[in-house]
Amino acid sequence: MVESALINTLLGCIMGTFAGLIPGTGLLVSLMIVYPYLLGLDLISLLCFYIGLANLAQFTGSVTSIYFGIPGESNSVPAVIEGHALAKKGYGHRAIIGTSLSSVVAGLITLLILIALTPFYESIFNFFFKTINQLIVFCLTLSIFLFASKNKWYFTLILMCAGYIFGKIGFNEYTGKHFLTFSNADLSTGLPIFPVLVGLLVIPQLTNTYNLVKSNTQSVFNVGDISIFFSNIKYSFLGTGIGFVCGLVPGVSTVLATNLSHKISKWFDRSSTPSYRSLISVEASNNSAIIVTLLPLIILGIPITGSEAMLLSIMERNILEINWQIVLENNFQLIIATSIAVSLFLGVIVSWPLSTVLQHILFYAKKHFKWFITALIMIALFFTASNTDQYLYFALVFFAFTILGVMLKKFDVLPMVFVFLLQNKLESVAFISYNLLW
Repeated sequence: MVESALINTLLGCIMGTFAGLIPGTGLLVSLMIVYPYLLGLDLISLLCFYIGLANLAQFTGSVTSIYFGIPGESNSVPAVIEGHALAKKGYGHRAIIGTSLSSVVAGLITLLILIALTPFYESIFNFFFKTINQLIVFCLTLSIFLFASKNKWYFTLILMCAGYIFGKIGFNEYTGKHFLTFSNADLSTGLPIFPVLVGLLVIPQLTNTYNLVKSNTQSVFNVGDISIFFSNIKYSFLGTGIGFVCGLVPGVSTVLATNLSHKISKWFDRSSTPSYRSLISVEASNNSAIIVTLLPLIILGIPITGSEAMLLSIMERNILEINWQIVLENNFQLIIATSIAVSLFLGVIVSWPLSTVLQHILFYAKKHFKWFITALIMIALFFTASNTDQYLYFALVFFAFTILGVMLKKFDVLPMVFVFLLQNKLESVAFISYNLLW
């Protein structure tokens, strides 16, 4: 079990390295690319893979943001503002060192705090084990998604309703009836997750055009760059605190953390762009928030981000359940902590000493990475369809949601995806709560 967890942490780190480098990939898309592989993993291996993926994506995402000025995801925008400006002035390597060290400091501090809070997790689990309290959490999460999205709230509500309807298609185990199946055997099995998400999220991203240009940066190792970080380490502490709190906010955890940290650190720094202090604060908040977002999932089995919702749906597909009691019974907490520590260590190595190599790889592969991603997705789509021999059905669903995804390209479709992935769990919690109350 330990060996499998360690191996999957390393595999997740490898995937996260490329996920952070390639613009627009992100955690959710990365999970879809390796979806067939994840279907065969046990609980701890699945968690460790995700931890490695999430942590390394944050480290290498800084390389893309700083050297090329391209945000991998919306939470990378503040790093682009400060980091790329530093790179253009010839301080790109200093920025990379600062963000790497800041991410590690934030990750270790966050991990130690989470370990210190361990005695309280059982009480938290017992409180949220009640279905009514779970319903409250889900309602809060959906409310935040509704009003925190960049869309107009009423359009986000329409998307969320559409996501619920898409997720409900098929046989309903609570009513014993079919919903929008039209007596079709394929529709009775429900809409397959993989082609739906690829069509909505991946294909629209691949239609974007990125102009990658190498920055004028110094790549020579300089001890002074390390000294500069430690002389400004209080900004890393500031970002860690902000990220820890914001990491518990559903739906917008890392985006809220990085943007809030950027504003507060800029106010304290009182310097014009580019701000090195603001950059390390932003990276600390990002890494801290990424780790903290795992807390509701591991303790309660409740996801608060789109990628975690995807992870939970894979667990359900693998007939796995997660909560703090299961973690304790299997002594998973030590393995999870080790996985986080290992991925933080590897993150520093990849994003700091190898940052120049990664820069060259990304620059020279810029004409091919879209085709590479497309090929991987098509292989994964074929493999997933082969599990049920529904090749034509998967192809039709993929085609239909690709059209929908392109049409909605300018909008934030994550609320729809979130509700689609959690439709079954949302309905079960609501159904049980209704019976308990009435």
